[in-house]
Amino acid sequence: MRKLIISSAVFLVLFASGAAAQTAIHGKLLSVDGSILPKTVISIHQDSPRDIFSEYDDIYAGTNGSYRFELQEPGIYNITFRGIYHRPLTIPILVIDQPSIEMDVLLFPTYFNDGRYFINEEYLHWIRVVGNFNNYDYHTGIPFSENEDGSISAFIPVISDTVRYQVRGLGYGWSGHTPLPLADEYQIREDRSFESVLYNKLPADSLEIRYIPGETIPFERELSAAQQEWLNASGFVSFKNSEDRQWTEPISLMHVIGSSIPFIERDLTSGLAADEQIHYLNKFYSLESAEHLIEVKHRFLKSLDYPDIHPRQREILFLGYAALLFQVEFQKRRLEYIMNDSDERLSSNRKERLDDVLNRLDDITIENEILMQIPEQVIPVHPLWSRAQMLPQFLLNVTGGERNFIEYFTEIVKHHPAESAVERVISALVRELADDYETVEEMEVYQIVVERFGEGEVARRAHEAFCAPGSGAGLPFFR
Repeated sequence: MRKLIISSAVFLVLFASGAAAQTAIHGKLLSVDGSILPKTVISIHQDSPRDIFSEYDDIYAGTNGSYRFELQEPGIYNITFRGIYHRPLTIPILVIDQPSIEMDVLLFPTYFNDGRYFINEEYLHWIRVVGNFNNYDYHTGIPFSENEDGSISAFIPVISDTVRYQVRGLGYGWSGHTPLPLADEYQIREDRSFESVLYNKLPADSLEIRYIPGETIPFERELSAAQQEWLNASGFVSFKNSEDRQWTEPISLMHVIGSSIPFIERDLTSGLAADEQIHYLNKFYSLESAEHLIEVKHRFLKSLDYPDIHPRQREILFLGYAALLFQVEFQKRRLEYIMNDSDERLSSNRKERLDDVLNRLDDITIENEILMQIPEQVIPVHPLWSRAQMLPQFLLNVTGGERNFIEYFTEIVKHHPAESAVERVISALVRELADDYETVEEMEVYQIVVERFGEGEVARRAHEAFCAPGSGAGLPFFR
């Protein structure tokens, strides 16, 4: 493994050097139907920044939704797009030496309370207004009460020439604060939440804040609250240059559960009609569709065959391919659970659809010859191992504890700078090797952990893995 250690040094020079990358990222940030958002904020977070001077200020889209910012050094970034009354969308991206990336983003509106329980005073007690009149304290916030027309109101005191307020409890499946359209302008607080600001023609004593279900919020979703919770969709993304997609899609697959971000290869600057939204949501998020995963696999394999592909892009594609296979196996287990659940009453048509999806997922075969290239193609200190939570265990399981992977993951334990990455790898290694030892302390990898980190959190994870059911046989979930 000496060659891998030498490669690690080269990688660290590439990713931690002071050489300016100056990659410009620009595009449009809009609502899903193409309408302009009255207030937005784009925040930038770099994995393992060099110092406090590597932090980035927030970016705000222009009045037409256009945005632009520059990333000054190479690395992996999370770019979070937020729009008022919309769900936030975080896009991971690897920046190395790209001069420019054009990326358009459409955000889904948040689904707000439909008012069906407003008749219940106890329910309304939890919907409150907070603001500069009470230091934004929820516990002393002012609850709403129902009006005869089905709306709800709260009266807040006017104690200065400017009123700033937010409402909590109007959303489904989320606990954040939201402004309401009664505002002279919107502003963004330090926690990146939005608030309404009023200063024109304020009353002398108190101000009514009114919410009318289905009318107050200026953006509507085409999906019901139940569909939104099930799909958990935040938005769509499109790249002007389709090849730029491979700087982010493999990373987005690293989630423990769920599919990648919906990347659409078409112009999004005019938005999507309602039927198009539902089509893409079903394609990317529905359990009853295998189309997206099949397309991603073909695209990854095709990209890996390109002789001129950027070496950094090739690395994340190998890990992205493994993450894709994990997602496929996970979706298969979810479908099998639904079909075998005695409490689930499936119609014959739905059972037939699920059978068809399972058959299509079964056709997504695991190419071990590609997975076996990971130890040679992806150096042990690659920063993506900090995100790949389930991949170490998954790779050991599907390759049958292949010796090359045992040695490779041992190198990660020895050299990876991120303690979180080592925690996940050590858990997988201990599970895989547990049958050969009487105690975890006898293991070489455990001694490496103690030498590097002491008897701390990583060592505790090793003890847990050794004692966990199934140790020595991997996780049966993917056997």
